Amino acid sequence: MSVAAWNPETHTRIRALTEIETRLLRWKLGRHEDAAQLWRSALQVVAGVDSDRTRKAVAKVAAVAPEMAV
Repeated sequence: MSVAAWNPETHTRIRALTEIETRLLRWKLGRHEDAAQLWRSALQVVAGVDSDRTRKAVAKVAAVAPEMAV
C-alpha cells in the first residue's frame, strides 16, 4: 500500500526506496523470490543516486542478499 502511494513517474527514487524497505519485510517472512524480483528493478533506480538514505537501503539488502546489491 505504501508503494502505491508514490507515483513512479514523479517520485521515482522515493518509490524505489519504499519498494526496497517493503521487500525487506517480505524477505524476513521467507518470501525470498518475491523480494528479489522487485529488488532488481528498485536497485536499478537507485543505482546512480548518491544519498545517505539510498546507501543505507542498499546496505540492508546487501546484508541479507549480497548477490542482489552488486
